[in-house]
Amino acid sequence: MSFKKLVEEASDILESFYEYNDEKNIYSIKVVFDDDSSETIHIYQDTFEDDVDGVTKKIIVCESFVCKYDSSKDLLLLAKSNNDLFFAKSSISEDDKILVESCSFMENLTSLHLSVIVNEIAQHAQYLKEEFNI
Repeated sequence: MSFKKLVEEASDILESFYEYNDEKNIYSIKVVFDDDSSETIHIYQDTFEDDVDGVTKKIIVCESFVCKYDSSKDLLLLAKSNNDLFFAKSSISEDDKILVESCSFMENLTSLHLSVIVNEIAQHAQYLKEEFNI
């Protein structure tokens, strides 16, 4: 299945809206919750390369920006929140952004699987925003 079709079908399953940034080849799916709040998940392709085993595979990266990290954010809360995740993780990036993200090999990924991953990321990003009072 093509990257485009995978993302579009996942968006349909979630009954969500998506946009495509042609310059960056990034899709953004906006997941709207029952209380009309929403989270935007960015989805793009990348390549996993393992030089030792000679493996090169396409991966799908999904991520949602929570906020910029500062010393007022509870790192223990952030670390422990990963215990509730099956398909993603929350972390602090090199440029001090708190993200919820996931990487999956594209070869066996279905639109249903991608929709589950996107939904978990959206729910967890919303949870962290509530906990950090954002």
